[in-house]
This record gives sequence, structure tokens and C-alpha cells, in this order.
Amino acid sequence: MSPEDVARRRAAKRFNERLKLFATFLNNSGIATFVGGVVLPFAADAGLPRARAVGIFCSALPAHMLAQMSLSSFRSED
Repeated sequence: MSPEDVARRRAAKRFNERLKLFATFLNNSGIATFVGGVVLPFAADAGLPRARAVGIFCSALPAHMLAQMSLSSFRSED
């Protein structure tokens, strides 16, 4: 294996790890938004209007979807 191959593999591995961290951040942000905006008010019986709950869910969902889509950008380490 040439030094260029080793460097390319290492760079791909670094990129993939950073991408996984980014996807994890986005996914956790979406979960935190959903829990903080929908689950906790319902658990506290705060009388959250249904339209607001749907709006918060619709703002949390894109973060999760973007996280899933970003994982399709992995680079080959072969």
C-alpha cells in the first residue's frame, strides 16, 4: 500500500467520523426540540394546543431528516 493510499484512507476516515458527529448533533437537536416542545408540556399537563404541538414536531423533523441524508455522503475507505 502506497503512502498516498494510506493518506487517502485516513482522510476518508476523518471525514466519515466528522460526518457521523454532525449527524448525531442534528438528530439529538431534533429529539431535544420534540421532547422540550411537545412531550414535556403534555407530561406537565400544560394544555399544549394541538396546532402548536404539530408545529414543533414539524420543526424537529427536518433536523432528523437532514441527519439521515447527510449520512449518505460517506466516503469510501477502501
